[in-house]
Amino acid sequence: MIDINSFRNKRILITGGVGFIGSNLARRLVELGADVTLVDSLVPEYGGNLFNIAGIEDRVRVNIADVRDAHSMDYLVQGQDYLFNLAGQTSHMDSMQDPYVDLEINCKAQVSILEACRKRNPNIKVVFASTRQIYGKPEYLPVDEKHLLQPVDVNGINKMAGEW
Repeated sequence: MIDINSFRNKRILITGGVGFIGSNLARRLVELGADVTLVDSLVPEYGGNLFNIAGIEDRVRVNIADVRDAHSMDYLVQGQDYLFNLAGQTSHMDSMQDPYVDLEINCKAQVSILEACRKRNPNIKVVFASTRQIYGKPEYLPVDEKHLLQPVDVNGINKMAGEW
């Protein structure tokens, strides 16, 4: 368990940082005294919007980059204490219409991020955001981590592979 006070003066990188979850996490971490860098591709369909960081834009750094760009990730992970990896393609419909983009973002990019951490910052602590979709149709409620993994679409499969 991490003491929330342990984030004070820590360098934190948030991928998907101007999305709904990333921006709210950034707000809390800034309140706790963290040095926060947000990474987002700002692809309109994926939820990132600079409006989400209104009021803290002068207290965070924003880097417009895509997690699929290994060179950017190599640079961005350097010197960071924590990486909250929230970036992803979340549309199940889009994953079925263009499975290659979903594969690139939710699986291949995750390998690039981990390789960047391994090569450039092996001591970084990584928190990865997955999705309930990896469990598929629930066999029981509430779904917990003991539930079988049975993704029912491309998005769930790629998120599961990226997590593994």
